[in-house]
Amino acid sequence: MYRLFDHDRHEITYRDLQNKGAWGRKGYSKEEVFVALYGPQLNLLLNPAKQTDPYAVDLSYGDTSKLAD
Repeated sequence: MYRLFDHDRHEITYRDLQNKGAWGRKGYSKEEVFVALYGPQLNLLLNPAKQTDPYAVDLSYGDTSKLAD
């Protein structure tokens, strides 16, 4: 059996990996930073559907309704 660790060297259990709420919140904050840094150059926005559906595709192209991920 092997052990899993996060980037801060804290051990992660398999139960932690199934905590979709925590992973979603953490991922969303990273998406916000990514879009703030690179969104204008790549013409990306956070997908507005994410406000009501946490499992929606993360990004959309700014000038169309096409999704990006």
